[in-house]
Amino acid sequence: MPLFFKMTRKAIAPWIGLSLACALLSAPTMANEAGDPSPQELIEGLISGRAPVGGPFELTDQTGHRRTDADFRGKLVVLYFGYTYCPDVCPTELQSISLALDKLGAEAEAVQPLFITVDPERDTPARLAEFVTSFHPRLVGLTGSVAEIKKTAIAYRTFFA
Repeated sequence: MPLFFKMTRKAIAPWIGLSLACALLSAPTMANEAGDPSPQELIEGLISGRAPVGGPFELTDQTGHRRTDADFRGKLVVLYFGYTYCPDVCPTELQSISLALDKLGAEAEAVQPLFITVDPERDTPARLAEFVTSFHPRLVGLTGSVAEIKKTAIAYRTFFA
């Protein structure tokens, strides 16, 4: 029986809110032959339900190393966009991800949790290192320039201001 069907309702609950942020990075990217889709194409794709989610990214992890989507290929990647100074929601959701990984036990090796900041000016690699280690040892924190974060957020259908 697949792992999904072995999990209880209580174990699945933390994953429900994250289902839109999950992507197998081996899936096709959102860019078309002409490049990135226009804002109108993004909106039409979201409305129609045909918008692909995901795409390539290159960001800096909490150790200062550049990481790309290729580093995580073959894993089920759970992306969480947030910021380290978030008082309530981000820590609560990251704790839920951590608990779900713990409940999966050895099968959690197939899952890679990523925390991508939407506040790159304050969320330096050093700040991310301190933050992500508070939740789970396998959680990777990613930051970059504002342009890199925006590009990644748009690819994964996340919007922030």
